[in-house]
Amino acid sequence: MSNPDLHRYEKELRASVKGFRLRRRLHRSFRQAVMPFLEETAAPSYEELTAAFGPPDQMAQDLLRTMTNPPQPLRRGQKVGIVLVACSLVATIGFGVFSWWNTPETKFFISNDTPATEEILQKGYAFALDSPFSQNDVSWNQPRESQSYWLVLYNTNSLDTDVEIRYSKHLSSHSFTIPPKETLSFLVEDARPGEHILSFITSDGSFLGSVQIFLSKPTQ
Repeated sequence: MSNPDLHRYEKELRASVKGFRLRRRLHRSFRQAVMPFLEETAAPSYEELTAAFGPPDQMAQDLLRTMTNPPQPLRRGQKVGIVLVACSLVATIGFGVFSWWNTPETKFFISNDTPATEEILQKGYAFALDSPFSQNDVSWNQPRESQSYWLVLYNTNSLDTDVEIRYSKHLSSHSFTIPPKETLSFLVEDARPGEHILSFITSDGSFLGSVQIFLSKPTQ
């Protein structure tokens, strides 16, 4: 039904009433009424439509009288209520995204009582990577379904090694120092998903040691 005259008639028909729901129902009713006419006159002109059905505003009133419980336009108070609900929903979603975006990792534990690899694996963790200390950063992607990570760091240097873990551009990083010839365990139980970057710093730029990273398996 790409007839421009028919579209013109339907446009004027819809414009004669108020309310989106009423206009849609009126349009549907007119289409049902005009179908037999279109079977005989495939591409009627605007004048032919007016002669057959009357002016659009009159046809609209005739169709309204045949409707049971025609939808009424929303009252001003209803429109305001819908707008307020929509605004509230948007604000709630925005606050949730903002809160998630700005939630730091707070459940972390540092210990020099380091469990063996087998013990970590038995606690529901999977081995992710093993990397030496160096001037280059070490990074991994924390999956959304993995809620924690466990680092075991071995400092075989005769100097302190400062460690920094960055997981957000907007939040403070984790930082701690591993004394010479010691091993530390660093566990985070509320890990944020996404990239985590591990950096090492020493006073003279020398690096001796390694880190093992374990990620928790998804809970069933």
